[in-house]
Amino acid sequence: MKRFICPTDFSAVSQNAVMYAADMAMATNAELLLQHTVEIPIIASEYTAMPELLDDLVKEAEQEMCTLSKKVVARTGNKITIHTNVKIGSLEYELEELCKQEPPFAIVMGTHSPGAAERFIVGSNTLHIVHSAYIPVLVVPQGVSFSGIKRIALAFDAKNEDIETATVEIIKKWVLTFGAEIDMVYVAPDNNIESTAVSGSVALEKALSQLKPHFHFVNKERVEEGLKEFISEHHPDLLIVIPQRHHFFSSLFHRSESKHLILHPGLPLLAIKE
Repeated sequence: MKRFICPTDFSAVSQNAVMYAADMAMATNAELLLQHTVEIPIIASEYTAMPELLDDLVKEAEQEMCTLSKKVVARTGNKITIHTNVKIGSLEYELEELCKQEPPFAIVMGTHSPGAAERFIVGSNTLHIVHSAYIPVLVVPQGVSFSGIKRIALAFDAKNEDIETATVEIIKKWVLTFGAEIDMVYVAPDNNIESTAVSGSVALEKALSQLKPHFHFVNKERVEEGLKEFISEHHPDLLIVIPQRHHFFSSLFHRSESKHLILHPGLPLLAIKE
């Protein structure tokens, strides 16, 4: 059975991601695991001398988790299996351990919209997991609700023909699970489109032939601008990127603009690490 893991800090933003994941689990007959990590500060000596304080933090987290779990049950009519997990440690480590036990379909995380006061903190945590997790990470912007995934846009770098088989299989699973159409989007300046895109698009078309992908070549100097233009015109329900592999996108996750791309209004982003 499919499983979604949803880390939560019980904020409104993370709870929105939980509800998105719950609705998605309902639509795909999947389980939902809610994860909260009580993080130990770098300077932990204070806590070693006061274990009761850490115990209090865990108890408080367990109470909040119980409340959140009841909200999910009410939302889904108790139609999905919900697991909860509260651990002391680091978020990255706990997610890694959970994924080792039973690899999920995706890790689902929420993040603030541009302009929110806490955007930098939450965005940093989310981007860190995007970089470190070997499981696909679905980033859900604040206020976005699940209403099905009928159209998926895959941003690709046509210069890289040898997309890994495991990545292809993940893409196939997402498209086939939701019965979606897939758009392959390549962005480059005018004078680079023809010389770089043909061989890569042919290789991808062959790898994803079962999905009958549509190819789009967008003439823009900046990747962000090209993707935003495509999103505004075609209105996909999900954007997939492979940030670590393709230099075409790596810069998106090292500049402040990347937060705005990830937080494009109404558009969740799925990052697949190779």
